[in-house]
Amino acid sequence: MKEKSGKFSIWSVPIDYRVKVIFFLVSIIPIAVMTYLAVQYVFPVLSEQHQRLFLGGLTIVVYLVVFISVMGYLLLQRSTNQVISQLQSQNKKLFHLFRIANAISGTIYLDELLQRIVKSAMEITDSERGLLFLYQPEEERLRLRVIGGQNGERVASEQIELGEGVAGTVALRRETLVLNEAVKEKEKVQPYEELLDIPVQSILSVPLVFQDKLIGVVEILNKKGGFTEEDKELLTVLASQAATFIRNVEMMEAQHNYFIHITKILIKAMENNEVWKGHLENVARWSDLITRKLSLPEEERRDIHFAALLHDIGIIWLGPTSKLKEKMKKEHPVIGEKMIRPITIWRKVAPLILYHHERYDGKGYPRGLKGEDIPLGARIIAVGEAYDTMTNPNSYNRKPTIEEAKQELIDNAGTQFDSAIVKLFLQILKEES
Repeated sequence: MKEKSGKFSIWSVPIDYRVKVIFFLVSIIPIAVMTYLAVQYVFPVLSEQHQRLFLGGLTIVVYLVVFISVMGYLLLQRSTNQVISQLQSQNKKLFHLFRIANAISGTIYLDELLQRIVKSAMEITDSERGLLFLYQPEEERLRLRVIGGQNGERVASEQIELGEGVAGTVALRRETLVLNEAVKEKEKVQPYEELLDIPVQSILSVPLVFQDKLIGVVEILNKKGGFTEEDKELLTVLASQAATFIRNVEMMEAQHNYFIHITKILIKAMENNEVWKGHLENVARWSDLITRKLSLPEEERRDIHFAALLHDIGIIWLGPTSKLKEKMKKEHPVIGEKMIRPITIWRKVAPLILYHHERYDGKGYPRGLKGEDIPLGARIIAVGEAYDTMTNPNSYNRKPTIEEAKQELIDNAGTQFDSAIVKLFLQILKEES
């Protein structure tokens, strides 16, 4: 912040100049005051002979004190610069570490997360290679998941026993291990050299532990000059954060798999309830192809995929479709939305289920939404569902030919369907054929 006009503050002066000013105040001024007092009060009372000796001695003392002060200043400044440089380097690494932690914390896919962790470990320690093992509790083994190097990170699948080699020892003891003279530990480094096809000079291996449970081991290899205590501390901090992130992503994936299985059960139930066989998965497949063509974000694509799978879930509540009147059938989007809405993981799916029978011209149901007021996912599902209804051999509708089904979409583009989605879908069908 700038000082107000007309006012001066010592804190507005750069730190280098401040140090010089402070040194002058505490060192040079006392010498000048001492010299002045000596000349003013001591010099006059001395004899002429003693005055000459006094002036000579005083001059030597002043020069000597000034010389010592300047040398002291230079040494102090050099030492200060070294400390500042070290602090800046440490601050840079800590900032880099926090930036890395922030980046990897947003990763929701395990393989991508593991690759980022290895890459980050190599970056903050300036290492040549990196490895990450995950612990398999059922087998009591470590499985090598990622190998990092100059050409990027790649997936691996080798397994080792607890207590075997460097990583197995670190996992068993849950203690960090540093080998800066790995060439003297041929038995320990040979597996790495065979795996990586490079000579190994140094290894830093750190356990990944979350709430006292072993998650895995992260290792970095071959740092020029060997690994320092600072490298060990930085990687330990990263490993602690990484273990938490890995555990969170594993729990998310387990939850995701749980919902996938639940979805499959619901699909079976709907098919048994006279939603024709293959309809739901076909609509999901067509929707996936459209969202991929649109280059939508991964999360939005996933929501549309699940909405396509579950778009007719309300029919379970209503009963067999063959026994329903048309008015009752139109209630299934509303019922389906109410069934899905309370489930947190599907909160963005519910509106797509509710509006998948809306028409682009506003004549659909249940709300009569028009144009782009209809969510994009619902417009995509509407096209995929209409096409499968016309072409699925298990459908209760008359079976038009593929070309007739395409023409039906074209004829209703801009009225029942979004023209842009229809155009994109026809392009997909052309590529599929």
